[in-house]
Amino acid sequence: MIRNSTNLRKTAVVTALFALVACMTFEATAQQRPVVDTMSKAQRQRQYEAYLTNAYPVYDGQSVPVKTRKVKGLAAPGVDQYLSVKTNMLYWLAAAPNLELEFHVGRHFSIAASGLYSYWSYTSDDRSTKYSMNTVAARPEFRYWFSDSRAKKSHVLGVYGTWSDFDMMFDGTGYQGTSLGGGISYAYYLPVKRHWAFEFGVGVGYLRNEYDKYQWDEQQGQNVFQESVKDNYIGPTQLKVTAIYRIGNKK
Repeated sequence: MIRNSTNLRKTAVVTALFALVACMTFEATAQQRPVVDTMSKAQRQRQYEAYLTNAYPVYDGQSVPVKTRKVKGLAAPGVDQYLSVKTNMLYWLAAAPNLELEFHVGRHFSIAASGLYSYWSYTSDDRSTKYSMNTVAARPEFRYWFSDSRAKKSHVLGVYGTWSDFDMMFDGTGYQGTSLGGGISYAYYLPVKRHWAFEFGVGVGYLRNEYDKYQWDEQQGQNVFQESVKDNYIGPTQLKVTAIYRIGNKK
């Protein structure tokens, strides 16, 4: 009876040791077993885009391989952009306030409309030199973006129309009339922060100009008509160094 009890205890101890070794072996094997990623490339891309467009994302550091763009040591993730408010800084150098609104349609297209107004004059103390600019201009444009995200650098191509009504004088010679035309444009888009970007561009096209030329007469104290001119122009029609504020959804 005592021998049977001793054999039972030995059997129980051996069984317990075998179970412990089996559990440890299974746990080690489970840790070494590679994790199978069942997420498709398209699903991962959609999850990554959702992260970029989320104003306050929760990221666990594993599910999405986030690659942020560094600008002066700061990350600049994108927004789900639908509108850009822009101004051409070169026109401000000529004291010509201007504003452009660009509506983004899908990932690769946008529609823009810009306007300019300028009204100023300058006459030297001895009245020998006279400059003035009274101009109103408008320009619609349809654009194609090579990048599918406004958070990325991109080349941009566009087709635009342009109209202006002007009365300008340079060193006593004035031009008053209208201009109508259109052309193609190229720009390089450079985002710098979450909502800010710059754009550098040029436009080449055709202009039909109809204007009256006049000369300032100091003795008479008034402008004197010279001639009426109608001409056609083909060449550069715009130059842009644009500051952009990007507006987007926060999901």
